[in-house]
Amino acid sequence: MSDDVIDNYDLDNNVLFIRGYNLIDIADANRYLQNAWFALTGSLVNEEQMDRLIQSASTELKQTGLVAKIKAMHQLINTLPSLTLMQRFMMLLSQVEVSAAQCKVMAPVNDGDCLKIILLMPWIISLTRSSESFIDLPAIENCKSFEHYFWLALTGKAASSGLDDEARCRFMSLLLGGFGIVTPTTTTVRFIASTKSDVISALIGGFCATGPAHMGACKYAIMRLSSVIDDVEKGNIDAAANHYCKDKPWPGFGHPIMRNDVRVDFFFSRFHMLMRPFSALARAISDNSGLQPNVDFLIASVMSAHRVMPELGLLAFFVCRVPILLAHYQARFSAHSFGLSSEDLREKYKKVPQSWL
Repeated sequence: MSDDVIDNYDLDNNVLFIRGYNLIDIADANRYLQNAWFALTGSLVNEEQMDRLIQSASTELKQTGLVAKIKAMHQLINTLPSLTLMQRFMMLLSQVEVSAAQCKVMAPVNDGDCLKIILLMPWIISLTRSSESFIDLPAIENCKSFEHYFWLALTGKAASSGLDDEARCRFMSLLLGGFGIVTPTTTTVRFIASTKSDVISALIGGFCATGPAHMGACKYAIMRLSSVIDDVEKGNIDAAANHYCKDKPWPGFGHPIMRNDVRVDFFFSRFHMLMRPFSALARAISDNSGLQPNVDFLIASVMSAHRVMPELGLLAFFVCRVPILLAHYQARFSAHSFGLSSEDLREKYKKVPQSWL
């Protein structure tokens, strides 16, 4: 399958696809890392097979000098209290080195190394939010332990409230991707890959593209929803909706492409009892605004239920999308730097070709 359809959106039928499979279907059928591996490689493996891949990658991670580098950076950023959470995350991410190949000029990154990067993300989030003692690299040995450490990193404690394990797993897969090369984060990663820059630089560049109008909008939706969460949980939906809609814009509502966000529809329907207060709030806000809830509102619902900080909610969104970004990085890195042969490029130099991105 060509790299431009690693993920894509069928506007006519309102369906998001990962490698030709309906995102909703695979989110409902598999654990997050199974879907992440599928997004990365195109290979859909069962949970037992995925667990073996995880164990192998985790063993290799322990044999690198990664921990010492990350620990040194963690100590450094803790001496700089003015750093924002986002800056701390990028500085820690900059030290991720999972293989010697990353140090070589114009060397591609393989699937196994990409999996190692994915496995490190909960740990990087934990260190991002911790300004105190260093946290050792957790022992992630299977799909379920990855999900456990992901939520532990966001909340700082074992999840005892909010959603159940199954709902959290499905939620993570819904954030993988689906719009292809038109999204700013993906476009940025692909453009950096075309320069043959290293994979971590590309991920940091992609993270810089999570502004208030793309992905970063979830942070503002979490802030707005967190301000009314007590009313929502008490069933005071009208009061919560009025407060939510008091000031424009209404974060988490409306979408430039999708009239109805299928991710929200699926999750609110699939976990109806757990999400009933948020679904009721969404309907009330839609009646007020004329706009439908989007994935940012879904993220805000889940994160506010777990009392997760807005900035960490954005990190969660980005980290869940990392496998798709890595897939696009690999595809674009292996292609010609400018998307065309030198002969064709000279013929068409007056117009920047779309294939560059």
